[in-house]
Amino acid sequence: MRLEISINEVKEVIQNYYHLHVGIKNVGEDKIKLSYYGSIILSLKEIKAEEVVFSYEVNGFVELMAKGVHYFLKEKVEFDPLEWNTDAKEVTFDLKKIKELREVINFLYISEIHFADEIILLELSVKNKD
Repeated sequence: MRLEISINEVKEVIQNYYHLHVGIKNVGEDKIKLSYYGSIILSLKEIKAEEVVFSYEVNGFVELMAKGVHYFLKEKVEFDPLEWNTDAKEVTFDLKKIKELREVINFLYISEIHFADEIILLELSVKNKD
């Protein structure tokens, strides 16, 4: 199954629920640029059964800023589905921690993610019944 989500919809959800104005733009099929007190490019690293892992590379100054933003956001916003590991330079989205997705991920999983034309494209597959 193919699911398309507008990047503008994602920005609206972040703004409405977390009161953050985050810029999001696709910059490649497997890369997305986030802007909030600076910019960072996330590259899709791995798709697990219930997690999506992005990696990022930054220079020393931007890394210091990223750690500052991480600290600031951690204090300001409690967003359990997101794990930001500044040491490994990874951001992990744990889908089972998103209330609205819990039912769906019991029988579907994300097999592919692509970013194109201001759209996030998700390929969903049915989990095998054990």
